Amino acid sequence: TIQYDTHYDTHYDTHYNMAQNFIAYGCWNKGLCKVGSTSNGVSAVITEMDEYVSRMDVKPSFVAVAGDNYYPKIEEATGTTPKKKYFNESELKSGFACLRDFQRKHKIPIQVIGGNHDTENTLDFEITASAASSRRINTGSATSLRQRRESVAYKKNECLITRTEINMAKSTLMSFTMFNCHLFGAGNHTLVLMLDSNIYIENMAKLKDCYLPLLRNTVRHLKTSRMYPAQLNVMAFAETIQDAVADFERAASVETLRSVQLAWVNHILEAATRTGTINNVVIVAHHPLAYHKIKKNKMLFQTGADNDGGAEYLKLCRHIYGHFISVQAQFFYSCADLHTYQAGTVVLAATDGASPPIRINQQIAGTGGTTLETEYATLQGQVQGHGGASTTVDGVSITYDMSVAIHSHGFLHWRESVKSENGHGGVSSLSVEFIPIRVRMSTEGSGGTRRRRQRHRRKYNRKQTTRNRKMNRNRKM
Repeated sequence: TIQYDTHYDTHYDTHYNMAQNFIAYGCWNKGLCKVGSTSNGVSAVITEMDEYVSRMDVKPSFVAVAGDNYYPKIEEATGTTPKKKYFNESELKSGFACLRDFQRKHKIPIQVIGGNHDTENTLDFEITASAASSRRINTGSATSLRQRRESVAYKKNECLITRTEINMAKSTLMSFTMFNCHLFGAGNHTLVLMLDSNIYIENMAKLKDCYLPLLRNTVRHLKTSRMYPAQLNVMAFAETIQDAVADFERAASVETLRSVQLAWVNHILEAATRTGTINNVVIVAHHPLAYHKIKKNKMLFQTGADNDGGAEYLKLCRHIYGHFISVQAQFFYSCADLHTYQAGTVVLAATDGASPPIRINQQIAGTGGTTLETEYATLQGQVQGHGGASTTVDGVSITYDMSVAIHSHGFLHWRESVKSENGHGGVSSLSVEFIPIRVRMSTEGSGGTRRRRQRHRRKYNRKQTTRNRKMNRNRKM
């Protein structure tokens, strides 16, 4: 059994009054989840998050889940055997059931967006027996791949991950949508924009077909949810994108998805500006803007712009942050994708100098329960030649200086505080802390027990060999 130890910071600056806060993480739902158990990462994180929130005087305003909400089992190709992926409905549902129980217990809204795994089409997946249902039919009797893909049974396996996640997240205070937002805190000074980064960074040829149910659910949520303040007028916005949704139904297009999200962003920016002064702007998305990653023992600097649509995504983020430069807002970026905790400062700048550079506090927490990276970046590695790494893509320069690296499961706790000025309202500031859940013992279940026994057996055999050699030498003497 894995045992976890969690660090809690209960110290607050006495000059600040605690206002609202939220929790964020991603890359979480792998294996069977059971609250109260620490047998795997997803169970441990939700269990510790439950206990952490139970001790809080001011409950989080919401929980932001930054995608990769399910991990299918993968068997790599060997010889003539092709690579296989398995969809296990029971495992997917168990994670969402744990999250839903947490939401119902604490009455906290949970907003889920997608990662690259969440809109992956399951047409060619192997469907496990535990996922038996009327919509899942075995198509193994087809004599060729072409015949299999033309069968009615095959099409019933389409987008099972996306559709199951949507159904599991349907409740008054829980949803899985393409994009979302929150305007909260003292005087609505903090804007949190949840965005879909897949449509810029991932290979959408494999993902776009499953965006139709997600886009439809997003519109439904905007029309029916009561979580948005009236001044954002999201119901009116939902009506304006009906034609775009119809276009996507006729022909799935990445350009349509990007235009719908950009329209959403512009609508929220204008509405948020009308509400008053925004002090803090947080973008929550799946992919980091920039990060360090270890691959084959080498520390690499990678950015969202390394992919075809990445530069356009960086420009979208600059567009959002740049809207609030004149009011001297602070900028933050909360994401996942990398299965470790990493934090630092990202600077986005136009190479022509036409606009001022934008400094962003980036927090990467793909630590919600999936398997952690086997190799991970350290501050020491950055100091040895990788500090302040930078690159330029399509007129945008991006610089990254990593300041924190913790290899652990866990989640982010974002806190808004308001500094009083002469006894009246004041300026809102935002701080963030990573709550790590550390593994004390690496063995897990029968597999760990078996490996431990094997180590003991090898050690015993070495001792026996040494003993026998000594006895043989003594006999010769």
